[in-house]
Amino acid sequence: MPEHIQQIYYGLPKTTSKTPGTPTDLHLKRKGTQSVKEGGMYAGFWNKETNKREGLGTVVWNDGSMYEGFWNNDQPHGHGRMVKP
Repeated sequence: MPEHIQQIYYGLPKTTSKTPGTPTDLHLKRKGTQSVKEGGMYAGFWNKETNKREGLGTVVWNDGSMYEGFWNNDQPHGHGRMVKP
């Protein structure tokens, strides 16, 4: 992960909410940080069957903006926060 993205990601307070759609769902698995097609890095939960972002996760795009919250079908969904540089 590029250093400027690490600084943004690790510098913000982390969410601690425990809601449906997080690791207790059996179809989800945690993966390490991965690059995403729109340019940036994602860390969080993925659907094992579709290999799409689902559940709680964070993406930091190459321009420094960040979304931390819930995902469904590879799209931000429900509660979350968007941070612009």
